[in-house]
Amino acid sequence: MGALSRKGLLEILRDCELVEKRAIDPFLFDVRRVLNKVREIHPRLSSLEDHCLDAKVLNAISRVLSLQGIQLKFQSSSLYSSPGALKGVMERLSPEDLAKAFLRSWHPIVELEGLTLEGVQAGLSYWSGLKPYDERRRRIERKGGMPPEGVDEAHLERIGIARGDFMKKMREYFEEIVKRSKEGRLRYWDFVRAPSLREAVERAYYASFLISYGFVGLEGFGEDLEISLRGGRAGGGRIGVSVPISISEEAIKGGSG
Repeated sequence: MGALSRKGLLEILRDCELVEKRAIDPFLFDVRRVLNKVREIHPRLSSLEDHCLDAKVLNAISRVLSLQGIQLKFQSSSLYSSPGALKGVMERLSPEDLAKAFLRSWHPIVELEGLTLEGVQAGLSYWSGLKPYDERRRRIERKGGMPPEGVDEAHLERIGIARGDFMKKMREYFEEIVKRSKEGRLRYWDFVRAPSLREAVERAYYASFLISYGFVGLEGFGEDLEISLRGGRAGGGRIGVSVPISISEEAIKGGSG
């Protein structure tokens, strides 16, 4: 067998190995063309080595055919279509048929609620029955309310908060924070949490003054609020920001930090 014939068989064998290694798509291997090439080379085989190489090539082609069969079974089970075939089908469809196919295959994962007749009627009823702002404002003014008043020492003593006791209590809570904090931090809710609602509110009340006076700082948000001992020097003239914190049911269930 000549050098060109041997080279042709070796090239076929190399392509078969690339298909087996998944380096190229099995269907890019044209089996019919390759078999015709082997058929042309076969009459020129002369030595035992040539026939062994020919047999090796035929065996490799059979393995490629097996891979193509496996791929066909997989694609048929998953209703696979090649991009080229899909492109040809779409180009032949009319705009109407294309729109129908899109609607049949469209499965949105987000729903956008639009206005309904009932919603429009409810909105119209609300706004039609709403009185002008001037009239509503006069009604509020007529009801009036108690003007804000100051709180003196006597009033504080009547409700159980004397100035001396207040400072003592605040100092005790500050010492508790220092003792319980780890690396200068203590979870806010671990400090406020108490067996009773009254005690939880009291601890939150004194914590607010410790934060306002600058003895401690407050960092984080929601459940991740932390009291920080690096809040700054007390009375250092820092500008504070009011942070409303509601006492949830968790705060009165008890627990420890």
